[in-house]
Amino acid sequence: MPERTIPKEIKIDDWRKLTFDGPAVKFNLEEDAWGFPPPPPRGVYSIKCFLARQGVQTFLADEKDPSTLFLTGNIEGRIVENEEYEDVPVFTTVNTRVFRGRDISTMVGFLVKIGASKWIKNPGTPLQIADVFERVLKKNEPVVKAEIDWRGSYQMRDDKTGQDIWVNACNKYEDFPQIVGSPLRNHIKNITGRDGLPKDVRAQVRITRFFAKGEALPNYDHGNVLVSAPKSAQIQSVVEPIPIFGVGGMMAPTQQVSQVQPLVQPINAGVVVTPLTAPTDEDLQMMLDT
Repeated sequence: MPERTIPKEIKIDDWRKLTFDGPAVKFNLEEDAWGFPPPPPRGVYSIKCFLARQGVQTFLADEKDPSTLFLTGNIEGRIVENEEYEDVPVFTTVNTRVFRGRDISTMVGFLVKIGASKWIKNPGTPLQIADVFERVLKKNEPVVKAEIDWRGSYQMRDDKTGQDIWVNACNKYEDFPQIVGSPLRNHIKNITGRDGLPKDVRAQVRITRFFAKGEALPNYDHGNVLVSAPKSAQIQSVVEPIPIFGVGGMMAPTQQVSQVQPLVQPINAGVVVTPLTAPTDEDLQMMLDT
């Protein structure tokens, strides 16, 4: 699986003095180097998950009410075990909000799908859930099956406010035009915007849901192209134990991690926060389901 790396600049006075070179590449001189390549078609792929640059963000649904605190986790995914779309990035977010009529948040749901159910404090507070989410992604970079779909929007000037706004034009793969003579879809759709001007709507990929190991997967048959996750794709095992930390401090003195900082201090005003329980010896040896 590809590892996420950050390019490092080589400090040298004259690049011609380098003693090594990269591999030779056969170029297509007719290709547009600034063109927009089509993203992976809708389907199920194996995704290696990292904590995105924005990390975990804190919000208040009502800035006057600390009990409305929720946290959003930003996930950067990379497609793996797929020769054609290897290392293509996809992004999504999950959060700790539990909406009316539901008994689970998307952040808890994500932890369940990657096999981290045993680490979920239940009942659990937003800070406790976000704590587990952040540490799991930082330490283990799990691989999970996920459904990818397309969406597209365009930018226009709002006459009322004078500000540039984004308008959703396509919400799914089928909203894009089919390629003539092919079962696949064109990743660019030409439309007339709400302002009466022509717009090019370009497809962007989004993750619509995750699947746990052993869960039934949908198949999308685009003609002769069957898009689904490889059967060999599995949840990546945790190779190191994950100590449990509470909001009030570290419960297992094996490692140091920074605590999630709430948006408003002090967050405990009017809110009872129950620390996570210290792990047992058995817990410290646990791995994510493989």
